[in-house]
Amino acid sequence: MAHLQGCRPAPTAFAGGFRLDGGWEVRPDLNLIGRGEDQHRVPGKFMEVLACLARDGGVVSRQELLDRVWPQQIVVEECLTRAVSELRKVLGDDPRRPRYIETIHKKGYRLLTPA
Repeated sequence: MAHLQGCRPAPTAFAGGFRLDGGWEVRPDLNLIGRGEDQHRVPGKFMEVLACLARDGGVVSRQELLDRVWPQQIVVEECLTRAVSELRKVLGDDPRRPRYIETIHKKGYRLLTPA
């Protein structure tokens, strides 16, 4: 059965984290994204961005991500852009044909999960 756009299931949860399609295990408590022997430590703020996207399960605006990940701090949007770019690099994701993090033009980002 095909899923409608935006009606995708949440990432698979496990104690201490969640799984993404392709065998990736995300451990926010350790700032770790891994698949088998391929393990990547990411900065805490980058992990917070990914965790926010996973938790919300839909489109999260850029401003909401900035407010939640960098509360009571003045930061430029490039901080968020860099975080998403680095997460994509770790996951081997292509912003033009995303498997994991989709940019929603003029709105924000959403985490794509298995259909």
